[in-house]
Amino acid sequence: MPTSTRPRSAGRRDGASTGWGRSGNAGTPAVVRTAAWCLVGLSIAVVAVAGAVAGSASSGGPASAAASSGATAQAPTTTVSRYESSTEPSVLGAQGTADGRAGLSGVAILDFGRPAETDGEPATLDFGTDLDPLSVLVPAVEAYADAYRQSAPRGASMTVLLGTNDSCGTGQPCGSGTCGCVNEPLDFVSWGQAWGQAVAQIGAYLSATASGFAGTATAGGADDAEPAYDPAFTNTYDVVAGYDEVTSLPMVDFGSIDGGPTSDGFWTPEQMYLLANGLRPDAALPEIYHPGMADQWAALSHWAVSNAGGSLPFAGVLTEAPAGFTPEEGAAALHSALSDDFTDTSQASWLWSSNMQPES
Repeated sequence: MPTSTRPRSAGRRDGASTGWGRSGNAGTPAVVRTAAWCLVGLSIAVVAVAGAVAGSASSGGPASAAASSGATAQAPTTTVSRYESSTEPSVLGAQGTADGRAGLSGVAILDFGRPAETDGEPATLDFGTDLDPLSVLVPAVEAYADAYRQSAPRGASMTVLLGTNDSCGTGQPCGSGTCGCVNEPLDFVSWGQAWGQAVAQIGAYLSATASGFAGTATAGGADDAEPAYDPAFTNTYDVVAGYDEVTSLPMVDFGSIDGGPTSDGFWTPEQMYLLANGLRPDAALPEIYHPGMADQWAALSHWAVSNAGGSLPFAGVLTEAPAGFTPEEGAAALHSALSDDFTDTSQASWLWSSNMQPES
């Protein structure tokens, strides 16, 4: 696969400190900006935060708001996230209607699978193993948002995040050897740019059609970034660097940090932090499926105190009941790890809680 050319504003994979790459991020600690996002699973995340996600980079975005909140240490209302196997607007519209009628506000991830190409067009490989061009995903997400806005009560708010995961990393195990991914993008920076442009298109549509609805919706991006999928941090970096070149809309990391910052394998702490909070307005919505995951994220937050100018703010928690923690259990586990494992990482509250369901 041809080597992607990294945009100049992005960080470096080798861990050298290069600053933030956006004028709006000036003054933020210059930790290593090794941006790596290999889009393996395009996830469309709908974040209902009453406009908090749309905060600018200079204001710190939703994670900073959550960290500074004085609310009680309990999980917010839980929304539904989904692995998707259909791009039919009627299917996505039905999901939006259900969430709106339930009065949900929070983060809801609609995950359409990993990055791919089809007939030279950027696409994803969804959970029904279909290739979905990004041009098809845009109206699908807009259908969800429209149905949500039509059905939600006044005051409810969703930010639609067109997200991904990084399971199409380099050096993937493939039988006795290693290989890439079927139908993988020829250039992951270009894929990330197309992904960012799709997010911007959704955002512009939602802004232009905002009047006349009781509920509101805005747009952003999200990535289920997991080190074990892309140990070299290569494609992951290129995707996020491409995204960052074309839009300033929010990016939510809803992945894992396999092994945590003290492990000897996979990503460095700098790389983990970069995806979670290093490229503002990034925000961390970590997978907390079992106790070990909470401990790993708390350890990264503790690392950030000494190396990034402060603890890592969390925008919320993603769970996977009944296969893993319930939302209440996940929130309690992360609160406990942050408060009990260390003395410098406690966080009183956060904005979002979502539970991932099987594919439609």
